[in-house]
Amino acid sequence: MSLNDFLNYEIVIKVMTPVHIGGTPDGELNKADYIVDIEKKTIHVIDNKKFVMYLSSKGLIETYANYIKANVGEHKKNQLDLGRFIKTHCNLSPNMLKQMFRLSIPIPKGINNVNDVSLFTRNGLGEIFIPGSSIKGALRNCIIGATVKENSKFLDKKTQLIRETSKRIIGKKEISDIAKNIEQKVFNNNAFKPTGITVSDTYENLNVNTKLYIDIDHNIEKDEERTIPKYREYLSIGSKLKFSLKIDKHFASAIGINDIDSITKIITKTNENMFDKGVFSHMRRIKEFLPLGYENCIILGSNTGFHQKTILNHLFTDRRTLLETTKKILHKKDGDKIRSHNNDKNYSPRILNLIEVEGKKMLAGFVAMEVKEV
Repeated sequence: MSLNDFLNYEIVIKVMTPVHIGGTPDGELNKADYIVDIEKKTIHVIDNKKFVMYLSSKGLIETYANYIKANVGEHKKNQLDLGRFIKTHCNLSPNMLKQMFRLSIPIPKGINNVNDVSLFTRNGLGEIFIPGSSIKGALRNCIIGATVKENSKFLDKKTQLIRETSKRIIGKKEISDIAKNIEQKVFNNNAFKPTGITVSDTYENLNVNTKLYIDIDHNIEKDEERTIPKYREYLSIGSKLKFSLKIDKHFASAIGINDIDSITKIITKTNENMFDKGVFSHMRRIKEFLPLGYENCIILGSNTGFHQKTILNHLFTDRRTLLETTKKILHKKDGDKIRSHNNDKNYSPRILNLIEVEGKKMLAGFVAMEVKEV
């Protein structure tokens, strides 16, 4: 195999709506891990190793342990305030305290209380990065979506899903098995093998800023919203990160990919199927929540919702069949207001995940790609 069998691209991701990718254990924080500075609209994440060393040197370990015990529990969690403890018990100058900060993150205006926080993924040097697996997963979803839409080859899988969900609540394992079978068919049983399309982690941050945003659940049926007491660190709009992409022409051509233009066309087709013709097209307000140029974006990360990640939108062209199948798949427990979807009437799931940026509600995770061949 020669070098001519591969196409190599350097790609810059541009964040169009805030993106969150988390999931690392040390990235999940509670009130014992940070100080809230309301005046400067910032949280300061404490370097726990430095803080514990300071407490030990001042004989304050037991005092701190008793403070945690007195303020953390089933009904006490919101009483914990690390800043108050430091102010009361620690004789730290502003400069000494600053040296204990691991990082500082802006919070939106109007926020006076912060609960649990999920940080963005960082590498060993503490630098923000997007894993190549996240980018590759988004591309894979687009390719599957564009391929299965109105494709008779997948009629048997549509029939199987309809038949199974019409009889009962279908289990997660059965859904997973059907989805894997569809994926294998799309990728000619190669399941998007690494030698076909290779995506690196982002390796250069060109213009990266982050900010905390709270999750918002928008009930489509009732046109109502409620906030979830969970904050995530998002890449801010306009942030840019660089990664590389390699295409094995022999493999990729088998699934209709000959170059990066083929991929961008697939992305556009998938988004048109979803937002202009498919599951979202009947939503009166959906365009309010989308960025300009959404047709050319991939969708990355957390809090992006069920619809962006499922193949069901592309597998079913009839909206009523899609609704009935989706609600059976999502249904978990009768009587549970959150997990009971059997009574969904016009939308399933009935919740749209949003965030609010400077007074504007939007869907998270949209990124555009600026491409350079190398």
